[in-house]
Amino acid sequence: IDYALEQGSMFRLTGDYFPSENIGVGLFALRTAAEAESFGYTTTTGAGVSIKGRVRSELSESMDLLVTPGLGIGYLSTTSDADTVRGLGITLGLDLRLRTAGGFDVVLEPGLLWQPTGGNDDSEVTFGPGGYVMVGVGLAF
Repeated sequence: IDYALEQGSMFRLTGDYFPSENIGVGLFALRTAAEAESFGYTTTTGAGVSIKGRVRSELSESMDLLVTPGLGIGYLSTTSDADTVRGLGITLGLDLRLRTAGGFDVVLEPGLLWQPTGGNDDSEVTFGPGGYVMVGVGLAF
């Protein structure tokens, strides 16, 4: 079954730790909400682990810009008016963090989210990759 997913919203909470200058690991939790053709309102909840790198250049250093591409792997559970499906979730994103004088970062992240395997007792359900753009605030501890 092919269906179209309308524009929706995503909330994601991440925690990253960089034990070295250029490689980091993290945890994430996410929740999305959207309208899906033929299935009605859908919500997806997920959690997982990520690995990120830091890209440094003279330009990014002069702009106080932190560039961190990342790969996340986790568990997704999607519920709609019709059913609930679960599966392996993958995110691939590029964090662009602009450092501010106020002690926080303005974050822009374009990326992809997909479920290459999963389903329920009745059928296999996969999707993606689907693009997203998130805007948020980052805090450093």
